[in-house]
Amino acid sequence: MNKRSKQQLIIIGGFLFNQDPLQLLIDKLSNQYDIFFIDINLLNNALNSLDNLCKIIYEKIRHENKFRKTNLMGWSLGGLITLNLSILYPEQIEKVILLNSTPKFIAEDNWHGIKQKDFNNLYDKFVTMDIINFTKYFIRLVNYPHRHYNFCVERIGSILPNLSTKELINRLEILNSTDLRLQLLNTKVQILAIYGGSDILVPYNKLPCKQVIIDRLSHIVTKEYVNEVNKQIVEFLNDK
Repeated sequence: MNKRSKQQLIIIGGFLFNQDPLQLLIDKLSNQYDIFFIDINLLNNALNSLDNLCKIIYEKIRHENKFRKTNLMGWSLGGLITLNLSILYPEQIEKVILLNSTPKFIAEDNWHGIKQKDFNNLYDKFVTMDIINFTKYFIRLVNYPHRHYNFCVERIGSILPNLSTKELINRLEILNSTDLRLQLLNTKVQILAIYGGSDILVPYNKLPCKQVIIDRLSHIVTKEYVNEVNKQIVEFLNDK
């Protein structure tokens, strides 16, 4: 397929990592789509707000897609940002995929998510540990209960040198404070939410959109599950 004829898919990554945790999936998707990846950790969010971060990303999207409507996929915290983009700029968005993501990460009554005390513990570890050791801890957390990783701990140094601690703290604050459940009820954009059955960070919640649960998939898409995740995404995007 000629690249110019490919449908576009803009992918927004999650907290801390660049595209490494998604690389296996990106390689699969690149066979059918023109992929553009956005690393949220490298964007300077001067106003420290979700809407301002989305405005920055929106300008990148407008430049990349030349004002064409586009498809968005967000992984983890990137999914929360993707959802907010579809709420703020629905005229630019064709379809949205939430990959191991949610409109609200923190648990409350009748809503599954990260317990506030567990988030506070994660935040404390981030501000007290050096970045390399925190990243090793976080890799194991997002890949639980599996013991192998689709990118090696030894490669941490290649993905972290340019990350700003201030911006990473900003991303954690967005994750902690954002609740888009009400706005999701009113969006007109088509949405697919893909859940990992073993994901301890984003457990299943019933959403007003198409949802798929992939058994034993953790927060990171490892090689055992990449074909199934790819299949769900392709079927959704190609369904007219």
